[in-house]
Amino acid sequence: MIEDVLDMMQHDAEVSDEQLQMLERDPEMKDACQDILYARMVERKRKMPNVDEQLAAFKKRHKKPNFHRLRLTAIITGTAAAILIAVLLMHKWEPPLAKDLVENIHIEKDAPVLTIANGQEVPVKILQARQLADPQVILNTDANLEIEDTLVLNVPYGKTYQVVLPDGSRVYLHPESRLVYPSRFYGANREVWLSGEAYFVITKDAEHPFIVSTPRSQTRVLGTEFDVTSYPNRPESVTLVTGSVVFKSLNQQNNIVISPGQQATMDASGNFTVLAADIDPYTMWRDGYFYFDNQNLKSVLAELGRYYDVDIESHNPQAMTYRVRFICRRDADLSTVINNINLMKICTASLENNKLIIR
Repeated sequence: MIEDVLDMMQHDAEVSDEQLQMLERDPEMKDACQDILYARMVERKRKMPNVDEQLAAFKKRHKKPNFHRLRLTAIITGTAAAILIAVLLMHKWEPPLAKDLVENIHIEKDAPVLTIANGQEVPVKILQARQLADPQVILNTDANLEIEDTLVLNVPYGKTYQVVLPDGSRVYLHPESRLVYPSRFYGANREVWLSGEAYFVITKDAEHPFIVSTPRSQTRVLGTEFDVTSYPNRPESVTLVTGSVVFKSLNQQNNIVISPGQQATMDASGNFTVLAADIDPYTMWRDGYFYFDNQNLKSVLAELGRYYDVDIESHNPQAMTYRVRFICRRDADLSTVINNINLMKICTASLENNKLIIR
């Protein structure tokens, strides 16, 4: 079978009716041709050189008829044959449905977990450098991913991490967030899926727009910095720092263009509200700080509780309504944060049985 597949996918190959019928009858052969064509499509976009050498190496590696799946190293430049076979395989080129992977998020582990879409865990290492605001999740060299693999990164409650996407874009993930992204971007768009909250710094690529999808919306950009918040049972929002984005509601099919310094909020019905926003809390988060300005203490404590994985118990309802300005490094331990809260002189905060008690 392998020789038949390679013959059909050779440059300027003429594919007979008999070969096309054989392709239709043999699912394994059809999958093999799909993988070759898929790899050729991706690698052509990446302009990889020495195609003839790589084809020769591919033939050498696959002398035995143990032909299960072709990996990225199978790089073929067939033209006429590829177009004919593409008609049979086009419906299989769509990326895995990722929307389901970001809904009903439930993360229990206390360390970041990276899996492929089928649930198989992918080995990672965590880089904590002095200059990084958050630890960086890096794929181990033995991850052995395929070009069509969809990665699922779960960030547990009380943790924050950053990840560099295949195009060089950087994502800063808040606690209890999930990011779904491809091992390689291919096609017209660069699309990722988010549940939770993340700050994006996008590599500019005018020919391939970047899309952040959630169960309820899409945010479309070319190259910019922005924050997306998408937690279940809460309004979604996009806050733009630089550039321009289009924020789209999936259920209403309406959209709005946001300018720098604006925040668009979408309610459960898909209606938008756009207001001027203070971008400092988002850029300060990116740089490793908590920054709250003119926010009530209740909102501040809710965010701190999410970050430090502690429950909040208030016995001082009046203090919870006070609007405060609070700045603190995110690598500070909880005792330092509690001390800073007490320095505001509007309440007394203490940690008891893993609860932050406000009196």
